[in-house]
Amino acid sequence: MVLRIKAIDVLRGFAVAMMVLCNNVGNGDRNYVQLRHVEWNGLTFADFGFPFFILVMGMTIPIVMEKRKAAGTKINHIILQVFIRSLVLVALGLFLNGFPLFDLSIIRIPGVLQRIGIVYLISTLVYLAITHITDKDKLIIASLITISLVIVIGYYIVLKPYGLEPEGNLVGRIDFKFLKGHLALKASDPEGILSTIASVSTGTLGCVIGHFLIFKNSTPYNKVLNIAALGIANLAGAFLFNKIFPFNKMIWSSSFILITAGVAALSIALLHLVCDICKKDGIFKPFIALGSSPIFVYLVSELIRKTLWKVPIYDKQFKEALGFCPWITFKFITPWAGEWLDSLYFSIFYVILWMWIMSRMHSQGKYIRL
Repeated sequence: MVLRIKAIDVLRGFAVAMMVLCNNVGNGDRNYVQLRHVEWNGLTFADFGFPFFILVMGMTIPIVMEKRKAAGTKINHIILQVFIRSLVLVALGLFLNGFPLFDLSIIRIPGVLQRIGIVYLISTLVYLAITHITDKDKLIIASLITISLVIVIGYYIVLKPYGLEPEGNLVGRIDFKFLKGHLALKASDPEGILSTIASVSTGTLGCVIGHFLIFKNSTPYNKVLNIAALGIANLAGAFLFNKIFPFNKMIWSSSFILITAGVAALSIALLHLVCDICKKDGIFKPFIALGSSPIFVYLVSELIRKTLWKVPIYDKQFKEALGFCPWITFKFITPWAGEWLDSLYFSIFYVILWMWIMSRMHSQGKYIRL
């Protein structure tokens, strides 16, 4: 029987916390630099949230699929469930993009939830296909790593002839050709077509980590060492690739795929040692609670960002009307935090609020699975 792995629950909570933290700033005009996504080449703390979420999703695929197989669920029923879940995620993403006006003539088609749904579908089908062919753990791991590397290297080979600059790169060209008028930016989208295909490797690398965690005939400490070794290998590859294909979240560059997977692997190795082997997970319970209903937290926080945060507040203390978010920041945080960290403190307090809400639900055994 495959047991629940607390390390994955904790890292999922971290990923959700990062996404909420970076998407809800007290004042966008002076947002803390590490909470900003890099416009092109480079890397900040904010850039790790989304790939971590996809990696954690990938980690759960071997665990969930093996549980369903062990329960006697037929493979065609498993595949149907996977397709339905993927379609639900894509539909929720389109709903979020359209909210509140739902103007189909300009609605953004790509998005975070759409990418999660597509990567989940393809990564799961790949995992099911491999495990249908063989049940040998080492061969499963080798196959997943090979597929991941083929995507990572192939992505660079396909993009290089067109250049890797903001203007004229193939990622933007394809997005503009097929999704013109339905993109996050005028001529491209950070969750566009080619970059979503590349992000499948993020999902399959997550599957590698997940399968290491359920490795048959392997001691807990060997699992930690295997995952740590994978993480170090990914980081080495990332910094080598960075010389020719720099870290870039906007187009989900090959080096970006490898560095985020490397950091996630080392993180899960350490968390598995602390939480699952040494049973010291108490300090991480707020993150476990936050990650217990991850899509719900992300979806609702984004709906709040599109509505409540934009409500104008008229206060005599300020010369002009402020959005609800900056008003809270300027009114209650800036006086004691100053103008350098006030926006960061707002984001942290907001994440803590979500942790409190989800901890209450978690303690009552209430979860919202989407």
